[in-house]
Amino acid sequence: MVHFVLNAHGEQTFRYGEAVHPGDVLETTGEITDIRQKAGMDFLTVKSTTTNQHGRLVVEGTWVAVVRG
Repeated sequence: MVHFVLNAHGEQTFRYGEAVHPGDVLETTGEITDIRQKAGMDFLTVKSTTTNQHGRLVVEGTWVAVVRG
């Protein structure tokens, strides 16, 4: 279980694709791609991908969540 009060935000990157327009239907999926432990903390690498109704990439984000304690 992740206690969000103990969460800190680490680095993040974004890759942008298609522009979003009114009426677009967006779908976002996410996954934890890596978990590491260091100095009593967990480092979770999370990747999310958002596509439009045509299956084209809108944005892909990768970030690291640091869970203390």
